[in-house]
Amino acid sequence: MTPSSAQGPRFSPLSLVALVGWVVLLIAISIWVGQQSYHWLPVQASTAAPLVDGLFSFETAIGTFVFAGVVSVMVWVVLMHRAEKYDESDAEPIEGNTRHARQHHPRHAWSHGAHPCSQRHRGARRLPR
Repeated sequence: MTPSSAQGPRFSPLSLVALVGWVVLLIAISIWVGQQSYHWLPVQASTAAPLVDGLFSFETAIGTFVFAGVVSVMVWVVLMHRAEKYDESDAEPIEGNTRHARQHHPRHAWSHGAHPCSQRHRGARRLPR
């Protein structure tokens, strides 16, 4: 193994700044949504209400951060890792590659009765009407 291959991927300073900026923006949006969640709750009617409201706000902020983070990664992957227009070529035949050998796709095996759900219908008799 050469020293250059053991280092892993290199990121440009601009991409790291963009990533840190995006995480800071997600944190800011999450804190804002957490503060807005106080308006979603009913009037406080007990002495424990401020603690419960604070917990709800915290959980809302954490949930917003996770949701926005996952959605932003999904959008980035969809936009940045698209195939070229009119590219219908097969990918490399490696293990775990879902684009490999379309004729060996399980969907084609199901048309020959190999689908697990089709097994329960074999040999089943109809009830008389």
